[in-house]
Amino acid sequence: MVTCLLYEYAADLVIYLPMDMDIFVENLNRKDIIVEGFTSEVVARNDRGDIILTNLTGPIVAENDAGNVNIRFSELSQSSPTSIVVVSGDIDISMPRDAQANITSKVNRGEFYTDFDINPIFEKNDRSDARKFVGKLNDGGVGLFLHNLKGDIYLRKPQ
Repeated sequence: MVTCLLYEYAADLVIYLPMDMDIFVENLNRKDIIVEGFTSEVVARNDRGDIILTNLTGPIVAENDAGNVNIRFSELSQSSPTSIVVVSGDIDISMPRDAQANITSKVNRGEFYTDFDINPIFEKNDRSDARKFVGKLNDGGVGLFLHNLKGDIYLRKPQ
């Protein structure tokens, strides 16, 4: 565990770790969290700043109170589910075209946008919640849970 006691306006803290190590990053100092190139579990929690995760396979747990979450998957691991929760900000995820997932998405004050062909699943209890979407991407797979209270969710194919 690494604890940074720097003043909130101090220079960035950069740490290099093996790419197959599970990591937990928490930031309370109004800075962005940036994680690149991990093939293991990443847990990221931020209070006021963006979470930027690139070239990852997951699983990922990301929580952000006031900021965006941007994730670029190199592939989507089928080992454990991924969960992204944002209070105020956007969720923007890019994943390979052949990624397989069972998607549960909920937006309270925002919209869900995607350029994937997702087969919707309507369970009996889900029809009463118009802001919730459940579907299978590429015949389904690992769970992908996306919840945004005050912002949009974007699920995209890679550019």
